[in-house]
Amino acid sequence: MNQTLEQATERNDYIPISASMLSPSRLCEVALYVCDGADDHYRLFRTPNIPITTEWMLKLEETGRRKLYISSLDHQNFQQYLRDNLQDVLADESVGVSDRFGSLNEVVRVVLGEVFSKGNVDATVTAVDELGHHMVDMICREDAVASELCGVMYHDYHTFTHSANVSYYCVMLAKEVGISSEEDLRQIAKGALLHDLGKLQIPNAILTKPGKLTDEEFSIVKMHPTTGFRKLCRRQDLSAAQLMMVYQHHERLDGSGYPVRIGGAEIHFWAKICAVTDVFEALTSNRPYRAGMSMAAAFEIMDRQSGKGLDEEVYRLWKALMQKR
Repeated sequence: MNQTLEQATERNDYIPISASMLSPSRLCEVALYVCDGADDHYRLFRTPNIPITTEWMLKLEETGRRKLYISSLDHQNFQQYLRDNLQDVLADESVGVSDRFGSLNEVVRVVLGEVFSKGNVDATVTAVDELGHHMVDMICREDAVASELCGVMYHDYHTFTHSANVSYYCVMLAKEVGISSEEDLRQIAKGALLHDLGKLQIPNAILTKPGKLTDEEFSIVKMHPTTGFRKLCRRQDLSAAQLMMVYQHHERLDGSGYPVRIGGAEIHFWAKICAVTDVFEALTSNRPYRAGMSMAAAFEIMDRQSGKGLDEEVYRLWKALMQKR
């Protein structure tokens, strides 16, 4: 769906959605389409002014249609529908976990994109607090499968997409290393959502530059952990551990990282979790200068950093978790 969305929004095209994202409790003011045959012929299936009923959903299920389509021109309206409808979808046990997670992921990306673009720190912290709760609730379910959750994630180069993915990964990894407290997991989710807040001060021309950065440009990029920390450090609603995820996620065990080149035990454990997932997400997602790497290629690079830059045990558990997919 990721590439389809990127291509579709450039013109009036069609974007696939899961039928389970729809709820009879709210009117979906977006036209729904089906695709017939292999020639990508789309026909109108439901006009915006017709309510979605339980009976209609059952008939849709009986026909075996799990996927519908919306016009790319309606994408923002559909995202707003998902935001308004999120509580109902997440609470609906008849909907598969991966489909509910897909709805949540759409909302997370939209909300992060909005609050990041506005630059209001108070609004951002409030938003990520709520999102972090939803994320942990979904990931901690007994029937949540990592491969299904990862399968509905986006992998573009936007800062808000990267922050969302790193947050999902951090919660998964934190569980794997033995952190079981839901309050701790929610704090980790929130810290990870905020970890790249300082990047919002970096010119977009640098963040999306297709070629290699100059030394001056890279020095600007390396300021983002300090910038993010300064924006957040005086808040009473963030813990020291969360702030270290923001400040230390680019520090390395051997002292080769930034912003202050600390190493070893000086790096907070939550920051070590964030560092592993941050590197993995950056390698496997699309960037302006390259396509996302395969998981095998990413691990080949990360293997060389294990025990030197990245915590060996944290990385080992992450690699094992991802290879289960």
